[in-house]
Amino acid sequence: MLNTAKLKEITGQADLAEVTDLVLDLEDAPDSIDAIGRFLPNLRRLVLQSADVTILDLAQAFPRLQELGVNGSELTDLTGLGMFEDLVTVSFRGNRLSDLDCFLDCFKLEQIDLRDNRITDIKALYCVMHLPLKQILLSGNPVFEEQKAEIIKLFPSITDFSVPQGTLSSTQRSRSVRVGVAAPVLLKHSAYGYGTGVLVNSPISLLRRKRESHGA
Repeated sequence: MLNTAKLKEITGQADLAEVTDLVLDLEDAPDSIDAIGRFLPNLRRLVLQSADVTILDLAQAFPRLQELGVNGSELTDLTGLGMFEDLVTVSFRGNRLSDLDCFLDCFKLEQIDLRDNRITDIKALYCVMHLPLKQILLSGNPVFEEQKAEIIKLFPSITDFSVPQGTLSSTQRSRSVRVGVAAPVLLKHSAYGYGTGVLVNSPISLLRRKRESHGA
């Protein structure tokens, strides 16, 4: 179970209010997100690997994030991205993204990592052209391999679309751990917890049931 003691062990901080940076592998414990948000109120950078989460759930749990990474997690939808008012850096590498419409609700993003997704239409990139971008990584997408020259024209100030720089490539500031399955707990701060205290109708749970029904 992910509790304050476990988070203190992971972060090496006795006072969790001082924790601003966290990297986690949450493949086995998606419902821990709500608890992490409550225990780490001042988190500014969060990187998740192999996480069965939705951006909407993350926005509700961590509204003050400045840097967010959700990599290798089969994301197809970024609904809720605009709820992060302070977000300047995002990494969604190794997912299944093809639609970038949710970036239209963002205005401060400077660094975006979209490598190894499923973007096929160059028009999808129009959704990020209003942003004050310093870097956007697109290698590994069909559109980049097929229309690289046109993409370079869209972003004339960007010289490299493949190699991360600065915070996009940095994982040195935090420890990466695998979190085991969390026991069901009453999520008092969640709009979706009721009855048994389990996240029955959260976006995470709804997404998981949808995937299971399609796979049946």
